[in-house]
Amino acid sequence: MRRSIPWLTLGLLTLVVVAAYLRLRPHSQIRTPAPQMAGEPNLMLWAWETPEDLRALDVGRGGVAYLERELLLGKSQEVRLRHQRLLLPANVFLMPVVRVETTPAYRWRDANIPAIAEQITEAAKEPKVRALQIDFDAGASERPYYSTLLREVRRQLRPGVALSITALASWCGRGSWLHGLPIDEAVPMLFRMGGPAAVRGALPRSLSNIGEPVCTGSVGVATDEQWPTLDARQRVYVFRVGSWRAEDLASVNAGRYGQLQSLSAPSIQGPSL
Repeated sequence: MRRSIPWLTLGLLTLVVVAAYLRLRPHSQIRTPAPQMAGEPNLMLWAWETPEDLRALDVGRGGVAYLERELLLGKSQEVRLRHQRLLLPANVFLMPVVRVETTPAYRWRDANIPAIAEQITEAAKEPKVRALQIDFDAGASERPYYSTLLREVRRQLRPGVALSITALASWCGRGSWLHGLPIDEAVPMLFRMGGPAAVRGALPRSLSNIGEPVCTGSVGVATDEQWPTLDARQRVYVFRVGSWRAEDLASVNAGRYGQLQSLSAPSIQGPSL
């Protein structure tokens, strides 16, 4: 019995060392897409509050994440539905986006979380909708409430609908507050990250600090800023100021979405689909 104790101690020490290594090693794996989003296009075009005619889009090449409503939380709760036209091809992978904004005076501790969640999930009631995205730049003091809201949204969301959120890049490091939340993906927004527009658009972007697994399967970029080096397995969300053009859709349909960068450089072209 005494002879077995050193071996047991050695075994436990080995497990501790291996666990520490797995926790501290650089993140290199792309998260496997959630079952609800597996097989869907790896390119999503964000369609914000602009008139859009996307009927020429090849649904095998790209999907559409469109602003469906804005939820403004202040002295009262205000819902602004999309009012710009949105023309879509049949059978497109469609993801309504709900933008949430709060005023500085908004008091989350008095919020009716189930009622807010109901307004959000209302955007995904259409049977053809297979995923829902929430866009909310939650401040540090708002994150515990946002976490509660996301759990309530998941509870109310129709079965089989994936839940996506946009995320600030600073949310996606190791030890992220997003860890363990009932979401299928968090999309790191690698654009509009501060500084003058001319400088901001020319800066190279990096995914090296993305360590939270839920953030590794997707990335958000803009057509007027540099893109990071992308992994072909990642789902890429692309934002464009103004409406999408026919030539943009032609590039997508040809599998050349790296050409969507108006400030592109040869070293950071996006991969073909």
